[in-house]
Order: sequence, then C-alpha cells, then structure tokens
Amino acid sequence: MALALSALLSGAAVSAIPSSPVDQTTVPHYFGPYPNWANSPLTVPDATVTITGDGSGAQAQANIGRDGSITGIEVTNPGHGYTNASIAISGSGTGAAASAHIVSKGTVVTLAVAKHGSGYTAPYVRFRDIPRFGRGDTGSGATATAYGVVDSLRLTNGGFGYTAPTVNFDLPNDPNGVQATGHVTKDSNGTITSIVLDNPGSGYSIAPGANIIDGTQFAPATHDPATFKEATATATLSISSATLDTFGLGYTRPPAMFIADRGGKGGTGRGATASASINSGTITSINVTNPGSGYVSPGGIRKFVDTLPGLTPAGVNDLGQYIPVAQPDQTTFSNTDYYVIAVVQHREKMHSDLPPTLMREYVQLSTSVVAGKQVALQTDLVDGTSVPTLMPDGSQAHAVDDPHYLGPMIVAREGPRSEGRVLQPPADGH
Repeated sequence: MALALSALLSGAAVSAIPSSPVDQTTVPHYFGPYPNWANSPLTVPDATVTITGDGSGAQAQANIGRDGSITGIEVTNPGHGYTNASIAISGSGTGAAASAHIVSKGTVVTLAVAKHGSGYTAPYVRFRDIPRFGRGDTGSGATATAYGVVDSLRLTNGGFGYTAPTVNFDLPNDPNGVQATGHVTKDSNGTITSIVLDNPGSGYSIAPGANIIDGTQFAPATHDPATFKEATATATLSISSATLDTFGLGYTRPPAMFIADRGGKGGTGRGATASASINSGTITSINVTNPGSGYVSPGGIRKFVDTLPGLTPAGVNDLGQYIPVAQPDQTTFSNTDYYVIAVVQHREKMHSDLPPTLMREYVQLSTSVVAGKQVALQTDLVDGTSVPTLMPDGSQAHAVDDPHYLGPMIVAREGPRSEGRVLQPPADGH
C-alpha cells in the first residue's frame, strides 16, 4: 500500500491502475488517474412496455434484474374497454415476452376523497356492495390504503426541566410523503406549555408519534432524572388521499367506500368520505412469459466523458462539481481551527448519463465568525421537491459554500488543533 501510494505521488507507473484513458485491462481506481472508473460499470435500465389492443389508457413499467432480464411488469394504469391486448417490450435487450390479464367485468380504477374528516389515528378503507333490487353486487377484491396529514396535536404531559426543547415526528408511511414538523414553547420551569404544528406533512397511514426531547435527536441533552421529566403529545390525522392496492373484479357498479379508524377504543376519526369509480375491460396484471436479456444500457454508462472535480469553485468540472475547502474559525477557541459541519440531503449529478443522485453530503455551516457565501440550504426529498433546511431553533440554515460530494475538505496546519461539531438534520431538513 505504501509503495503504491509512493509511486502514485511520484508519477511512476503502477500496474494496479489503468495506464491510459482507454485501458480496461487493469483494476479500476476511483480517484484516478482517469475519470469515471468508479461509475463506468453502472448500467441504466432500458425497457419500454407498450400495450396495444381495442381498449385505451393502459400503461405499465418493467422491472429489470441485474442481468438485464425482465423480472416483472407492473400495471400503473389498468385502462378500460379491452377485450384483447398485446404486450410489446422494446429496448436494448431481446427475447422478452408477456401476456395481459383482462378483467371483462368492472374493476375499481380510481378513488376520490370528498371530505377529509379529522381525528384519525389508524385509518383504513372498506369497500361494500350496494344492494340493488334486493341483491348485492358480485364484485370483490378491491383494497386501498388511506393517507393523511397531521390535523391536530395534543399535549398530554408537559414534563419539566427542558432547556432547549424540540419536537420530532415519525417518518411518513408513504415513501413519497413529507415528514411533519413543529415546535414547542416552555415556561420558566422548563415545562412544555404548547406544541405547534408548522408543517402537517403527508403520506401518513398511521398518526405519527411526536417525540419531545431536549436538544435534537442527534445531540440530545442529558439530565438527572430527578430534575427532568419527558413531555408527551399525541397526533391525529385528516384524510388527504386514498391509493388502490388491488383493483378487484366483477363489479357492475361502484362499491360504497368507507374510511374508518382502527385506533384505540374504536378510534377517534370521523367525517371522511370517499367514492370509487369502476371500468370494464381493464388490464389488471401482466405475466412475463419470457424474461429475455440485455435490457440495460449496453456496455454500462459511457466512460471518460466527465472531468474530475478540483478544489474550490476554480476547480469546477463539466458537471458543476468541485470540492469545497472548509474555512477555519480561529477566533472562537484559542490556537484552534474550529468548524461547524452539517449533513444535508442533496441531489448532485455524478455522471452525464445519470440523473442527479439523491445523497447525504457534508457542508460547512455559516457562523457569525465564518459567514462564507451564506448559501440558503435546501433539503431535497424523495418525491423530487425541496424544503428549507432549518437549524434546531427553526431558523434557516446557511452554508459557507454549496454542498458537494467529498467536501468540505479540511486543510490541516501544523501547530493548532482542529476542533468541530457535526449537526445532522433529518431527511425533512429540520
């Protein structure tokens, strides 16, 4: 290891790394001397599912295995009016084939929430036939999940001994949901007097827990149990949407749809109403009869098309990347380089052939001593949106420089010590 590092630093040839930008006979090396050796084995799925027939509206997407075979096809829109349908799979691979399952009688295809209700703790959806001429419908099998936003918070115990209280909500059940946020107030005894909802969040199928702590979840304060008691609070939901899990089949008219509450003692949720609509001749599933192969971008993503990032904005590459250099605070502590480093969730483009990648990156926070560029930080979410990144006190977080992968680099100097603290905001930016 020491010999290889020495040779790299001196510029001597080392057999373990490529000898030229097109040499693929040796072991790839992430840090050079040529770009994209780490990313070059990556592949991008390349398969498009096309549904044709006498109906309209059906759509689906293919799931691709590591070997480029079709592992499954998911129906994203069942369409309507089909008595026959053909499935075509195009892309860089060959050999894949599939067949459609058509339900001739009605399936539930859409849901609409009319009234949102309130007070739900564990909402669930029930479908029930509507009797007609003394007989019920023959349809069955439709299932759905109700999702909500936080509509109320109730402080159940104010506790005591808090100095810097914060509240943290559970993550939403829907991967594309948004985590709820809030803040609390206290009196001179450190007792929580109120809990305030700042953002109701979304995507909760169960009311989230609201954890009131002193400090933050990443840096909680420690207390003597004799002088501290934890405060407690409960949250409830208002129903914002319902998502079909299974379409069901055989419905001749839309089934009645009810949203109830499984919460303790029968649940407290009331008032939400919703309706279902049905269609006939829908495609409810697609069966892969031959997985084929090669349905990925051929040869992996392009190699040697992007330059490596350098230090500071002067070293920006063609993707807009560079490695920030941390600026030391030499005032707060004597004979010490001091840094405040945070973790943020951020999208950064890592290759010309890839969309921006969602990742956690370090960034140096602006302080009264080291302000830097005062970049107002944003937290990128899974659903493609962004929210402001906030400090534990609820204020906007600012950074010395833009967040970038592998940064900020801390340049050590001989003599003084380097000290720092790391703040790690959760995924919602709070």
